Amino acid sequence: MRKKAQAGGTPGKVPIGYRNQRMKLPGKDVGVVVVDPVAGPIITHCFRSYATGLYTIAQLTDEANDLGRRLAADKRMPERPLHPQHMHRILHNRYYLGVVTYGGVEYPGEHEALIDEATFDTVGAILHARNLNKDKTSPGRITSRATCSAPRCGRRLGISAPTNRFGTTYPYFYCLGRQKDKNSCPQGYVA
Repeated sequence: MRKKAQAGGTPGKVPIGYRNQRMKLPGKDVGVVVVDPVAGPIITHCFRSYATGLYTIAQLTDEANDLGRRLAADKRMPERPLHPQHMHRILHNRYYLGVVTYGGVEYPGEHEALIDEATFDTVGAILHARNLNKDKTSPGRITSRATCSAPRCGRRLGISAPTNRFGTTYPYFYCLGRQKDKNSCPQGYVA
């Protein structure tokens, strides 16, 4: 497997956007990796769209599903739509640069790259920045909590909205430092 990776081949199944194919040569049958004519352009579009900074991973996933990108059927599961976790893995995968990783070492691959290094670096910087900001926006979520902090310890505040047995909802803020250590912050729960 390592020798195959060193030669630029792909050990195992290829990621979304590529296909494994068999090529018959005189005297032998060789496995090659080709760009999927349907999924390849969609993956390239996803990288370029996310690099603009105007999309969240959830929005990008919805757009890829609308364009017709699905996870292929296998023995256990039927064809199904992409989820944000899949898109997150796609945006982190260096295979799309034309690189094969095996045993933690990167080798130049024989397959065609779907994106360039600059786009991949831009996407990586946006993912890293949003992770540092804890920017996980989704519909219906209160976005002002990222700027709220506990007055006594300075840590960020989380929000919870439990519902009692009569259906009444009680939203309140709490210090996220209390999750790790109950005695780390004297700030109580704030309605």
